[in-house]
Amino acid sequence: MDELKNTKGLPGFWLKAMKNNIEIASHIKQHDEPILKFLTNIRVEKEVGDKRKVTFMFDPNEWFTNTELSKEITLDEDDASMCKENVGTEINWNEGKNVTVKTVKKKQKNKKTKATREKIKVTEVESFFNFFKTRNVSENYDDDDKQNEVLAIENDIDMMDEIVESLMPKVLYLSLIHICRCRRIERCRSRWSP
Repeated sequence: MDELKNTKGLPGFWLKAMKNNIEIASHIKQHDEPILKFLTNIRVEKEVGDKRKVTFMFDPNEWFTNTELSKEITLDEDDASMCKENVGTEINWNEGKNVTVKTVKKKQKNKKTKATREKIKVTEVESFFNFFKTRNVSENYDDDDKQNEVLAIENDIDMMDEIVESLMPKVLYLSLIHICRCRRIERCRSRWSP
């Protein structure tokens, strides 16, 4: 049993498993894939009531310093489509490695003084890792921001359901698909190699 403690799983297994789930795959962007190759395990905690928590465990990597990223969602007991709490892990991105935002630097020149200044604009980019953001609908939001936040919360609930209800029960099946594909590729290579 001690020998199994240091055994690593299939490289890229969780990335492949998530990409085999159509709903989850639609949230994984090309810039997310190299990071998700460092994903080593997913743990699901389904507590009493309408509270669910998923924890993604990562090997050390060049993108962020966290080894675990979690998301906890509590649904309203009376209305399961309403979210009471939506809390995620703050990702500690390494310098210049945050795939959830795009930073654009623009130089502006003052017409009167001719002085130039650099304006930095940060915009959110679609990414699987947006799932880990803590979200709530604040009274301070304008209507557009409120609508965007409500949509993001609905997406988080859908993603959580997909991970808990679809991905995790099918992990064994998906791992067998991965193993069979790898073996089939190896057999083809051995037949056709000189």
